[in-house]
Amino acid sequence: WQVLECRAQRGVHPLMLVEVAIADAFGCGFEFRPQEEVERFNDLSLGYRPDHPETGVKSGHYSDDTHMTIALVELALEGKPWTMLSVANAFVKNYKRDPRPWGYSQRMRDALEGSRTGTDLLKNVDRCSGASGAAMRATPCVFRAYSKAGVQWQAEVQAEVTHATAEGRASAVAAAALAYGFRSGVFNTPTFEKMAGQFDFTWETFWTGRVPCSGLAVVHAAFTAIRSAWTRNTDEWVRGEPSGHYSM
Repeated sequence: WQVLECRAQRGVHPLMLVEVAIADAFGCGFEFRPQEEVERFNDLSLGYRPDHPETGVKSGHYSDDTHMTIALVELALEGKPWTMLSVANAFVKNYKRDPRPWGYSQRMRDALEGSRTGTDLLKNVDRCSGASGAAMRATPCVFRAYSKAGVQWQAEVQAEVTHATAEGRASAVAAAALAYGFRSGVFNTPTFEKMAGQFDFTWETFWTGRVPCSGLAVVHAAFTAIRSAWTRNTDEWVRGEPSGHYSM
């Protein structure tokens, strides 16, 4: 925490991690739930949802996304080389120290439980996934990379461990770009487009409707939510309101 406090002076506030965990604990209660339930209870004043009947995540508990984010934060703070092996080692170390199988997909749970080292994990895990896992844990990529290129590289490396697909890597970079934008104070459409545009994804449009388990769709929907909030609360970035509804 003291190291994070020092890094806060350079633009990374430690409360970012607390906010990630709180948002995860709140949002995962709605994962895979019916639309009418989302619309009825998606209100912070109502508190956390009950224990999730499908994923097993307990009410008010964060999911596998924050669990793996913590592993990447620890790796960043240790100052070790950021490689696929070091990332895999961090995932295994964190899971063995604090086993919490709820929230993890069967694919990841089996791989982690069957691994003692990062080398084992790289052999055991099926990395052909384009889901949102690599994007959901990408925030720590801004902790020690102080350029857009560095953020992008770290996001791609950590994605490669479990989501070695074009969409897995692209969504991780896009999510890291959001964190980088807020950290550096240059969050705007052109900056984000420059980092994400190379992946042939249109971010100028608003996401509408339910969000599938696709990495790029999840980040696109998150970007829509952020832009909408920005539009309502500042005069710096006025893009108009989206038509329709989106659910996170």
